[in-house]
Amino acid sequence: MTKRCFLLLLVCLCAGTAWAQQVAFGVAEPLLHGASSDQGVGMVCYKDRCYVTWKEPGAQGLLRMAMAVDTQSVFEAVPLADIKSIAGPAMVAADAGLYLFWLAADSTLQYTLLRPGANWQQAVANSLPGEAKDLRCVSGLSAVVAGDKILLGTRAAYKDRLNLVVCSTAPDGTLSQTSVTAVRGARSLTHPVLCNTGKTVRCWWGRSGQLTSLDYDAGRDSWSKTKGQAAVASNYTPALAAGSDRLLYIWSSKEQRQLQYYLSGDGLLWENQATALPHLEMGRPLSLAATGQQQFLLVYAGADRQLYRSKGRVYRSASWMEDLLMPGREKYTLRDIALPGSHDAGMSVLTAVGGKSTYTINECNTLTQLLSVSAQLDAGIRMFDLRIDLFEDALYTKHAPSDCMEDAVGGGYGEPLDTVLTAVKRFLDRHQQEFVILSFCHFCDRHKSIADQAAAIVAVLGPDKVYHPGATHSLADVPLQDLAGKVLLSFEEQDFPLLGVVRNTMTERSSFFFNYRRAYAATNITDSLFAVEQRFFKGMKGKTAPNDIVRLDWQLTQIGQEAALSCGQFQSENGNLLLDATLLIANTIKKNKSIISLAQRANRYLPAKVLDWVAEGVIDRETKPNILYVDVAGNWITDFCILLNSMPVYKK
Repeated sequence: MTKRCFLLLLVCLCAGTAWAQQVAFGVAEPLLHGASSDQGVGMVCYKDRCYVTWKEPGAQGLLRMAMAVDTQSVFEAVPLADIKSIAGPAMVAADAGLYLFWLAADSTLQYTLLRPGANWQQAVANSLPGEAKDLRCVSGLSAVVAGDKILLGTRAAYKDRLNLVVCSTAPDGTLSQTSVTAVRGARSLTHPVLCNTGKTVRCWWGRSGQLTSLDYDAGRDSWSKTKGQAAVASNYTPALAAGSDRLLYIWSSKEQRQLQYYLSGDGLLWENQATALPHLEMGRPLSLAATGQQQFLLVYAGADRQLYRSKGRVYRSASWMEDLLMPGREKYTLRDIALPGSHDAGMSVLTAVGGKSTYTINECNTLTQLLSVSAQLDAGIRMFDLRIDLFEDALYTKHAPSDCMEDAVGGGYGEPLDTVLTAVKRFLDRHQQEFVILSFCHFCDRHKSIADQAAAIVAVLGPDKVYHPGATHSLADVPLQDLAGKVLLSFEEQDFPLLGVVRNTMTERSSFFFNYRRAYAATNITDSLFAVEQRFFKGMKGKTAPNDIVRLDWQLTQIGQEAALSCGQFQSENGNLLLDATLLIANTIKKNKSIISLAQRANRYLPAKVLDWVAEGVIDRETKPNILYVDVAGNWITDFCILLNSMPVYKK
């Protein structure tokens, strides 16, 4: 993993509501030059300073420590006595100072009390007293403060049992007594993670690829089942931190080997699906800490064993423009920012099929999205690609290889257009500083003229919701503040000025209201997608016009005869039975995938590739993408756009 590859990570709190929240993490930075570890790290923020401790690589590695005045500052090394550990350390802050815990060579628990401002070199190793004195542990530690107690989460060397060590402190700050409590019914190959939720201590661990948790009441010395628990698959130690009234969970998924996130409120663990981190593979333990009411710090050892940090903050996905763009960037234009866009946006459901070979059509080869347009709006998506056609006397979104469904070998109808437009209208009623781009293309006018389609669209949205450019001739002259609360309604190669429908083109250069500059890869091979997009950005240098909106088209596709084996169906271009049989055999051999699975494969690479291109100068101020246009659009692409908007290439 490179220093640039760890970037924006996002977590969904409530993806189906207008007040969904996420956590946007910035680009990863080295924690400290030369800092490396083969284990998890300990971290605590204490008296306006953040401290990180880690074990150097090896069977017994020296413990090291670094400190920063705040998360915005550079971490500096803190002198520490020569202490060795066989596992990753843990650290907590209490009234007496910082308590550092580790495992000695004989697997016993050791600790030292560090007082900021004193001579850190004189840290003295102490054995834990009481019941924990002879406890043998493996795999690492987790620690929290609960009232006047310090709690340690450990994994016993015997039968993978998990234990909770409860420590009491003496007036001088030393640990005066300990008791050991078994985590009820818990077995694991990794140590448990502890977090003080404000009411209980949450204990989280994994076993046989599944994460689970229990809550511990320190006052009553009792365990209870976590409210709202759901099954989560992982083989790795997760991270958990409490910030304000929220808990942030981060883990590495078992099946996809990528990080996933969840931000919970009101004490609930699971309210909706978690958000995947599509670009990052990491199996090493993470450390997470709340650094403010709405801020978090993530520290981890990368695949290269180097330590990295990434700063995150909570924001509302449904109002991210209002919160992050409108104060300070209201005079920017669409040429100056990055927006998340949705390809074939209405195809999260298959309402009906059409065309000449309807038997070949199913969800596998027609669906491009997992979220409805309404849910995409709440997840932060702001540009929607819509193709529509008449079905049973009503307009529906569609996905088909021909403009008119009756000409297609086969295709599918998705969400009803009225449902989509009503969702947009209601969204803008609630969020009057947001704006939405609806781009219509691939028209069929056999049963309803394009002019009538335009009138029907505006009638549902309401004329007051549609942006009217008036005498403005180019989108380059429209500040964001003028778009607030409006729909920028565009038709490809068509315009209806009285209705507010502007014309967009998709060519090298045009004189119309705006022009999409893009390159469609038309491939199901990731390396080919990368090459096409890289050539596209390189080829634009010195060739963009003020009305150009640069669009990153990031799709892997089932091209031509390549339909998905997993669909159980297939589609040829002309319905030839002999060809269809040949294609079925070819699909079986090639193991082709659904559109959704192809998209999920491509999406995991998008953030890292774009950041690499920015760092290499392939993407610069002139060629930067204004719309990141994807299948399976969701929180992850919104979060990445927010990261891009914070970078120098997007600042005037």
